[in-house]
Amino acid sequence: MEQKPIYVISNIWQGVGWGSIVYLAALTAIDPQLYEAAEVDGANTRWKKTIHITLPCLLPTIIIMLIMRMGQIMSVGY
Repeated sequence: MEQKPIYVISNIWQGVGWGSIVYLAALTAIDPQLYEAAEVDGANTRWKKTIHITLPCLLPTIIIMLIMRMGQIMSVGY
Protein backbone atom coordinates (compact mmCIF):
# COMPACT_ATOMS: atom_id res chain seq x y z
CA MET A 1 0.00 0.00 0.00
CA GLU A 2 1.30 3.43 -0.94
CA GLN A 3 1.86 5.71 2.08
CA LYS A 4 2.82 8.95 0.30
CA PRO A 5 -0.70 10.36 -0.26
CA ILE A 6 -1.55 9.83 3.39
CA TYR A 7 1.66 11.58 4.47
CA VAL A 8 1.07 14.52 2.12
CA ILE A 9 -2.56 14.99 3.17
CA SER A 10 -1.61 14.73 6.85
CA ASN A 11 1.14 17.31 6.43
CA ILE A 12 -1.19 19.73 4.62
CA TRP A 13 -3.82 19.32 7.33
CA GLN A 14 -1.24 20.08 10.03
CA GLY A 15 -0.13 23.28 8.31
CA VAL A 16 -3.59 24.68 7.63
CA GLY A 17 -4.20 25.83 11.20
CA TRP A 18 -0.87 27.59 11.61
CA GLY A 19 -1.06 29.14 8.14
CA SER A 20 -4.56 30.46 8.69
CA ILE A 21 -3.51 32.16 11.94
CA VAL A 22 -0.52 33.81 10.27
CA TYR A 23 -2.49 34.98 7.23
CA LEU A 24 -5.38 36.29 9.34
CA ALA A 25 -2.91 38.25 11.46
CA ALA A 26 -1.37 39.70 8.30
CA LEU A 27 -4.82 40.62 6.96
CA THR A 28 -5.73 42.47 10.15
CA ALA A 29 -2.50 44.49 9.88
CA ILE A 30 -3.61 46.03 6.57
CA ASP A 31 -4.74 49.61 7.09
CA PRO A 32 -8.46 50.05 6.26
CA GLN A 33 -7.67 53.53 4.92
CA LEU A 34 -5.89 51.85 1.99
CA TYR A 35 -9.18 50.28 0.93
CA GLU A 36 -10.99 53.61 1.27
CA ALA A 37 -8.33 55.36 -0.81
CA ALA A 38 -8.57 52.66 -3.46
CA GLU A 39 -12.33 53.12 -3.60
CA VAL A 40 -11.89 56.86 -4.11
CA ASP A 41 -9.34 56.13 -6.86
CA GLY A 42 -11.80 53.90 -8.71
CA ALA A 43 -11.24 50.38 -7.37
CA ASN A 44 -14.92 49.76 -6.69
CA THR A 45 -14.95 45.96 -6.97
CA ARG A 46 -13.68 43.58 -4.36
CA TRP A 47 -11.49 41.91 -7.00
CA LYS A 48 -9.63 45.16 -7.79
CA LYS A 49 -9.08 45.84 -4.09
CA THR A 50 -7.72 42.32 -3.65
CA ILE A 51 -5.31 42.63 -6.56
CA HIS A 52 -4.07 46.15 -5.79
CA ILE A 53 -4.15 46.28 -1.98
CA THR A 54 -4.47 42.89 -0.29
CA LEU A 55 -1.98 40.86 -2.32
CA PRO A 56 0.82 43.47 -2.27
CA CYS A 57 0.38 43.89 1.50
CA LEU A 58 0.44 40.10 2.03
CA LEU A 59 3.42 39.49 -0.27
CA PRO A 60 6.08 39.62 2.50
CA THR A 61 4.07 37.14 4.57
CA ILE A 62 3.57 34.87 1.57
CA ILE A 63 7.32 34.86 0.86
CA ILE A 64 8.23 34.12 4.49
CA MET A 65 5.69 31.28 4.65
CA LEU A 66 7.03 29.89 1.35
CA ILE A 67 10.59 29.90 2.69
CA MET A 68 9.49 28.16 5.87
CA ARG A 69 7.50 25.58 3.89
CA MET A 70 10.49 24.92 1.62
CA GLY A 71 12.53 24.06 4.70
CA GLN A 72 9.90 21.53 5.73
CA ILE A 73 9.73 20.06 2.21
CA MET A 74 13.51 19.59 2.14
CA SER A 75 13.45 17.65 5.41
CA VAL A 76 10.83 15.10 4.30
CA GLY A 77 12.07 11.60 5.03
CA TYR A 78 14.88 12.57 7.41
